[in-house]
Amino acid sequence: MSESLAFTQTSARRKSDLDTAADANALLGLVDTSRTAQVSGENDTATVYKITDNIGSLSESDIDVSVVKLVTQDGTEVTSPPVDATVRNTGFGQFDVDISCTNETDDLGDSYQVVLDFSATTDDISVTATRRTSPRSYVDISCTFDYGDSNNYRDGNDGDAPQPTDPSGNIENPAAVNDDDNTTAAALSSGGRRTSKLDTHCRR
Repeated sequence: MSESLAFTQTSARRKSDLDTAADANALLGLVDTSRTAQVSGENDTATVYKITDNIGSLSESDIDVSVVKLVTQDGTEVTSPPVDATVRNTGFGQFDVDISCTNETDDLGDSYQVVLDFSATTDDISVTATRRTSPRSYVDISCTFDYGDSNNYRDGNDGDAPQPTDPSGNIENPAAVNDDDNTTAAALSSGGRRTSKLDTHCRR
């Protein structure tokens, strides 16, 4: 059975009769649906929570969800992980919370509990909550950066420089090749500036 939880904190600007029952029928009903969730690569998504709008007036833009951290089965915490959470309106006052890999270079591949911050705000009500997915169903998340994919070309100009079609040059800092340091994969400039990423291949 999915875990059913509600918000932990509310504030009312013009209302005082708030139902704060901790279940899926509260003002902001939260239901853990992570039991079969799995993220495989940067283009994959998985639904980990369902939200029920029992306030009756929430839109997708009124709800914000963020990933606080990931926790492995041995208790190791991954803070500021390369994982995003988005809210998707599925109709009739229902919303899905989907997680996916960001376009970061961090390597991530294990089973995790996902810790999420929820907030919902209208002119009358503000609701906040922090929830952790069930320890009975750790979510498999694999986020890796494929330097061999031409779509993953990056440079020092936020990735908007033209991608070379026939690059050539001498690698002057071989230690930087595939360094996976979020800055460069190979240093090619004579000044040793770490400003670009390059897909390199070794020939034997």
